[in-house]
Amino acid sequence: MQTKLTLRLEKSLIDGAKEWAEKHEVSLSQLVAGLFQRLSPHKSVGIDLHPFTRKILGIARKKGKKPPTDSEVKESYISYLEEKYK
Repeated sequence: MQTKLTLRLEKSLIDGAKEWAEKHEVSLSQLVAGLFQRLSPHKSVGIDLHPFTRKILGIARKKGKKPPTDSEVKESYISYLEEKYK
């Protein structure tokens, strides 16, 4: 169940967060939820990604879609290499 949360922050901090969220094609709600999930002792599956996956996530992310899992990225890369070296 989702519920509303009101935060009081400095305007400059909010503006910076909005800029970052727009650049990374996520909503502020998704950004805050992601940060809260990282703080939770009961992290959701898929939150902790391999550093390589996090590095390329900005390239792979599609608006409105979940980020790819490590195994999806690995499978995609293997397919790419197989095709490249046929």
